[in-house]
Amino acid sequence: MEKEIAAKKKAKMDEEEKEKENARRLKEASERFDHGEADEASSEEEDEQRPTGIIQPKYKIVHSFPVDMGDSWGGFKTAKMEHEDMLKAKVPTHLTVTIHLKWADSMKGANLDINETTLLFEYPEIYYLDLNLKYKTDPDQGNAKFDKSTKKLVIRLPIVGLTEDSQKVMDDHYKTFVTDKKETMSKLQLQGEV
Repeated sequence: MEKEIAAKKKAKMDEEEKEKENARRLKEASERFDHGEADEASSEEEDEQRPTGIIQPKYKIVHSFPVDMGDSWGGFKTAKMEHEDMLKAKVPTHLTVTIHLKWADSMKGANLDINETTLLFEYPEIYYLDLNLKYKTDPDQGNAKFDKSTKKLVIRLPIVGLTEDSQKVMDDHYKTFVTDKKETMSKLQLQGEV
C-alpha cells in the first residue's frame, strides 16, 4: 500500500514538473513573439558566422487595411454601400516592411531608395534587397527607423493606389468573386434553388 502511495506521489510530482516546464516554455515563446523574435527562433540554430559575400536579408511585409466600427455591426446597407466597402477593404492603407539586419550595427553607409513601386536597400559588402511593393506608395510621407537592439529596419509607407499589375489582379478577383457570384445567385434564384 505504501509503495502504491509513493508511486502515485512520484507520478504527481513528475506531472507537476512537466506542467511547470511547459508553462516556462510557453512564457518564453510568448515573450519572443511579443518582441518580434518568433521568426528568429529557428534561425538561432543556423551558423553564427558573418557571410563572406552579399546576401539578401530576411524581411517581412505587412499590409494594413482600414477598419470601421460599423463593419462589425452590419445593419442596413445598400448594394452600393457593400460594393464601396468591398473595394475599400481590398486596398491596404499602409505597408510596413521589416528588414532583419543581423550583421549591421548602424545605418552608416547604408542606402535606402524608395520610389512609387519599388524599395531598394543596400548595406556595404553584406546586404542587398530589391522589392516590388505591388502598390503605389508615397515615399515622401513614409518613415524608416533602425532599432539597434533588435537589428531591424522598419519602413512604413502609405499606399496611394494600385499599380497596373495589382489593378489587373483586383479586377479579375472582382469579376470572379463579386460579378460572377451575383450572376450565379440570380440564376439559382430564378431556378428556385435558393
